[in-house]
Amino acid sequence: MTKVTCSERRRELSTLTQRLSARLATTRRNRRPTRPKQVRVATVRQLLRDVLLVTSGRRPSCLVDCCALTKELAAVVLQFLHDEATASSQRRWIDPRELRAVLLDDNVFFVHVTALVREKMLELATGLDAPVLVDVSAHLTRPELVSVSSAAGRAKATALASWTVSACRALLESTSARCHVLEWQRPSNVTASAVAGRLLCYPFVYDTTPEDSTAVESDGWHAQDTCLGLCPLWLVQTAITSPSDALDIVLQEFSVPQHLLDIAVDNEDDVCVQQTKETDLRLLSPRLNVLRAHWQRQLQRRVAPSGDTTRNDVRVRLDRRTLHRVAL
Repeated sequence: MTKVTCSERRRELSTLTQRLSARLATTRRNRRPTRPKQVRVATVRQLLRDVLLVTSGRRPSCLVDCCALTKELAAVVLQFLHDEATASSQRRWIDPRELRAVLLDDNVFFVHVTALVREKMLELATGLDAPVLVDVSAHLTRPELVSVSSAAGRAKATALASWTVSACRALLESTSARCHVLEWQRPSNVTASAVAGRLLCYPFVYDTTPEDSTAVESDGWHAQDTCLGLCPLWLVQTAITSPSDALDIVLQEFSVPQHLLDIAVDNEDDVCVQQTKETDLRLLSPRLNVLRAHWQRQLQRRVAPSGDTTRNDVRVRLDRRTLHRVAL
């Protein structure tokens, strides 16, 4: 089979973006003939790019945060990809059979069944990739690790692990024959942001502990003030790069509070780097270097099944930032 070049993929993405934009617009007009809300083409392109990365298995999941996607429109996206994959033999690189849409706390996630289940089962079986739960409540002076030795921390960890197993079972039992959207509920004692972080396979999952113990049950997906702006953060990007093709695709972005990694350098200004530059590894703490290597291997494992991405094409980039205000 002839390998599809990056330029051909870009042209295909532009064509698919136009077609999906038209289908979404038609659906909106049919349902809301009075004042249909248009989705910009650039937004649809971003949505389609993220979903196709999940479809390929390079990303186990993604959250639709570029636009307000309803359950009905998520089903339209699924059906569109199925139609495009079967309509042309030239689009065999689009294989949506493993793709599912999940509605959780009024937000839509797209999930690759095999990639996510493999990731989570390996995590639960070995504990090596288990995410770290971090309390970023606004009333704290800085983020704190949630200790599993406490009753509350142990209850949250147990609830998240149980939810993960149930989610994987639901994915394995689902079928792509019908392009329907799975609807999930989160544990009552865990916030929406923590469950989302778990579903997105973030190594550090942010949670909040409201002073009102009943607030978690009514917590939905809304902006929550945090203490993340009170400390420096390491912003981590995982990406597929190919300089010869001018390719740089960011797969995942997440943050880590610097003090949780025991960073110790003589001059913090030496560690501040521009977004376009990679951090000098000699300035990193041994623990962060170990984690960086771990994330690199994890990324290589994720992209290996795709077949057309080599080990040298994956990168983990680090950037230290201090943000004045961070909301979940």
